[in-house]
Formats: sequence, structure tokens, C-alpha cells
Amino acid sequence: MRRSLIAVAAAGMVLTMQAPALAAMPSNAPRHYVSLWDGIGYTGAAYPISDDWTGCRELPSWFNDKASSVANNSASPARNIRFYQHTGCGGTSYLFYAGTYDGQLSSGQGNNSYTSYRFTN
Repeated sequence: MRRSLIAVAAAGMVLTMQAPALAAMPSNAPRHYVSLWDGIGYTGAAYPISDDWTGCRELPSWFNDKASSVANNSASPARNIRFYQHTGCGGTSYLFYAGTYDGQLSSGQGNNSYTSYRFTN
């Protein structure tokens, strides 16, 4: 009987453990925009992209290959965005779904390599 109670108690502890809470969308990410920052942690120069564009667009030359943080705060309807390594939406691409954000892009997420973009929906 004692072994059963210990197992139940241990199982109860596992059930009450919670995963750490995810960070919220950064407060400086305007609604209906996808925002890029050249610093980690949503700092430095920012470039907001309105979610009402269609087709392939180029990042301005002053922000080319500089993004280190991204927040997709598009809404109504939510829009996914794909960033590309080269002009004309060519080369390696990186997709960010609506509502996603990352304050420290890795090289596998295209840190400092975005040149063009398009909304995918």
C-alpha cells in the first residue's frame, strides 16, 4: 500500500508541474505590422512592415541584411510573412507565421540576411 501512495504522490507532482510561460509579443511591435529590429531583444533601429502589401517587396537599403529580431503582429486577417536572402524574393527563405516573434534570430533563422519579403496569405 505504501508503494502505491508514493507512486500516486509522484504522479500528482508531475501533473501539477507547469511549463514556463512564453514571453509575450514585444510591447514595441505595432499591431497590423511585421516589425524588424537590427538589435537583439527588439532593440536598435526598427523597420515596420504594414500587413497590407501584396507581391514581392525589397527592404530599404539602410535595413538590408540587418534584422536580428522579428515580430509578426499582423491581424485581421492574420498574415504569414516569408523573408528572402536575395532581392526579388530569391535565395533561402524564412517563414514567420502570424503571432510569432523572436528576439534573437539565429543564423538558421536568417540573422542579418533578409533582403526581400512577401506575405504568403
